[in-house]
Amino acid sequence: MEDQNFSDIDMMGNETDEFAGVFDPTYHVPPLVFALVIIGLNGWVLYLVKTRPNLQSNMNLLLCSLALSDLLTGLISIPLHVSCDIIRQTSICVPSQLALRFTSVSTVSHLLMITVDRHIGIKHSLRYNALVTKKRVLITSVLIWSSSIFASLIQLAWIDYNRDDLEEENDDVMKHEIRYDVTSLVLYVVLPFIVMTTIYVDIFLEILRQYRHIKQYSSPGWAETKKRTHHEWKAVAIFSVMLLMFIICWLPFFTVRLQHNLGSDFYYLPSVVEYVFLYLRFFTSVFNPCIYVFGKRDFRQAISISKQKFMTRLRSSSFHSSLKTTNV
Repeated sequence: MEDQNFSDIDMMGNETDEFAGVFDPTYHVPPLVFALVIIGLNGWVLYLVKTRPNLQSNMNLLLCSLALSDLLTGLISIPLHVSCDIIRQTSICVPSQLALRFTSVSTVSHLLMITVDRHIGIKHSLRYNALVTKKRVLITSVLIWSSSIFASLIQLAWIDYNRDDLEEENDDVMKHEIRYDVTSLVLYVVLPFIVMTTIYVDIFLEILRQYRHIKQYSSPGWAETKKRTHHEWKAVAIFSVMLLMFIICWLPFFTVRLQHNLGSDFYYLPSVVEYVFLYLRFFTSVFNPCIYVFGKRDFRQAISISKQKFMTRLRSSSFHSSLKTTNV
């Protein structure tokens, strides 16, 4: 790793030197706590889908793929980030940088495909099952994971993995990093945001058109269709919030990297703001499972059933314990 740019510690600027090379609870414990929460939430989502056949729909398979990406953030990206900050060795910091880039590309790609899936479900509801098949979902997932790995590993083309001095700068590598960061910002933040916004506007107009048409002609299935339309509105709101949170959490990450590469002349941020920006990128991995677990009706029903079964087993266990105590 040829300069500070390849270590996530430099995202905070020189102020991070006071934390670098030593474990500091106030700086390193929060991301570790985040990691545990991320692992718990996303592991729960995967467990629910695995054990509940009614959750194994094509759309939920995409959500599972997203949950797996978020799970890797907690299992790999955050521990490597903290280890890099403490140990400050190339052998740790390069994998940390690659893992963080991989999860960011994977997250936005999954959100984009989930948005497209929702668009097909509303615009072509009668043909949805024919258009969105399990085979196509699996192919899409493979393409997302493959492209994310490529976008991450391509950095090895200019990173000197054998260099041990993290502080030494190299102008050629800096130029590669700037081009790479600008390209990533455009491909994985700006363009997906434009595409998703366009899709959500089209979904909004389509739902509004269907709602007015059905209301005008007062068809016999008006009540049922109105209920279905309400769920579609809710789904649009959920994924719109997911998109908004992605922009809030990841756009600062890319721009702070550019700020570091281009210098303080690009723009200046206080160290506290940079600290917040640094850890906002982990928040999407907590936010995503909360949204589709508590926001989707099928997941809420599965959670309710699991809770009822747990309470039944708990009461049964307490009853048997009471009988044993009485008999004694």
